[in-house]
Amino acid sequence: MNDQWRARPESARALVVQSRADRCYLAVAHQHERVCEHCSNVLSSGLLSIPQRVVVQGINELDLFVTTLRRLGRACDFARASALPLRPIRQDLELFERLVRVISPLRNAFEHFDEAPLAAAGLGLGVNPDRLLVTFGDARLDTAELMAAASRVHAAIRSVVDPLAIHDVHWMPPAVDLVRGVETSA
Repeated sequence: MNDQWRARPESARALVVQSRADRCYLAVAHQHERVCEHCSNVLSSGLLSIPQRVVVQGINELDLFVTTLRRLGRACDFARASALPLRPIRQDLELFERLVRVISPLRNAFEHFDEAPLAAAGLGLGVNPDRLLVTFGDARLDTAELMAAASRVHAAIRSVVDPLAIHDVHWMPPAVDLVRGVETSA
């Protein structure tokens, strides 16, 4: 962050952090819904052998979920660099980062498939109605666990920035109403 950013009023910085955290969290939640929808469709099909097209679609949904988690991680980095009083939520940020660290090898395999030994590492997929369990080499990823962590870190960020952002002169209702758990119209 540059000095010009840090020179902005605390309420303005909080509003920007709030907006970025909301957008990233909504993307994670939406993509997790798509992953679960895909899992439910696979399970309800009753097929003993899943067509390659369906497998690829599931991997694409997983890839997008991983990408949105990575973006939420960057929003956490952005919040940390904002010079806002984040000390009360430091543990929440660290827990999220620890859980999300597991996605890097998988993301690299998806992103650099020509270089990564995907077949050698052994990509395993476990389909459940509410989650996708993934193993890749020594890494294990549970989409429901990561979604819960994303929800916790988003709520933690909002607990710090909301009381500050409300004082900004350009204040608008937040994109996510935490009390009712729904999107608001801006």
